[in-house]
Amino acid sequence: MRENERWLARTAGQHPCQARKGGCSSRPLGSGWRKSIPVRAHPAIQVVLAALALTGCVIAVGLVDYATGSELAFSIFYFFPVGIAAWYLGWGAGAVISIESALAWYLADTLARPEPYPHPFIPAWNAGVRLMTFLTITVLLARLRQALERESRNARIDSLTGAANSRAFYEEADLQLYGLQRYSRPFAVLYLDVDNLKALNDRKGHSSGDEALKATVSTLRQSLRLVDTVARLGGDEFAVLLSEVDESTAMLVASRLQSILRQTVGTKHQVTFSMGIVACSTPGCTVDELIRSADDLMYEAKRGGKDSIRGPSVQDAS
Repeated sequence: MRENERWLARTAGQHPCQARKGGCSSRPLGSGWRKSIPVRAHPAIQVVLAALALTGCVIAVGLVDYATGSELAFSIFYFFPVGIAAWYLGWGAGAVISIESALAWYLADTLARPEPYPHPFIPAWNAGVRLMTFLTITVLLARLRQALERESRNARIDSLTGAANSRAFYEEADLQLYGLQRYSRPFAVLYLDVDNLKALNDRKGHSSGDEALKATVSTLRQSLRLVDTVARLGGDEFAVLLSEVDESTAMLVASRLQSILRQTVGTKHQVTFSMGIVACSTPGCTVDELIRSADDLMYEAKRGGKDSIRGPSVQDAS
């Protein structure tokens, strides 16, 4: 059995989780074939080491604060480890460092003071206020970091369908080109257009058209591997990055996708799908060239009567 037939045999009729050894796992965009590319992670041991280093900083600041006496203010220096912990390690680690900083500040202030406070409640109150200040900063920084990360993720996702947007697609395609140049791993771009979507909008309203688009993305994701990327590049136009496939395999995959889309989205919403396929197996391709070529082939399929597939060496694969 040829390699492309074996590829289809492994994935045909399977959920993408089943088609991949080891089952399902959530993955960010761009994690597919790049097992050879080192990715920096933050395992628990690194978090613990970072927290211990920040604890050492708090102790050092406390010792300097004590050595310089109560006349010199060192409060600003306690904010650095607190801020670093909250930003890079999260609010939990930030809270721990906040408690340590408040305690170090309390001990340095109490022990370095030549005369004790007139009432023992005063240093306790001051320590509590300092702790609340540190915790407030921790919460604000942690939430700001989370908001920025959320906005960064949303900037790469199509809000309607949940597919990758054009920005994310270009990033993924650039990484595929890197894999081709360094590891000789081919890939293909499938450009897909939902035929007659305007007619569906006119006939049943834009909500029906939106449902068709979302169903298209859902069907594509369920029919493809986790290493492949589905992106929405226009109103009714999608692009799919097929990792580690040559042109003949890509054409077979496109044919299977079209058949599945016809039976699911097409039957329910009375739409069809025109596709253009371009494979890149040798260095020298650019993302813009690939998208332009696949787009041209897709429009060739539409001009030929829609609901068909075009590739560089296959005039009609419908």
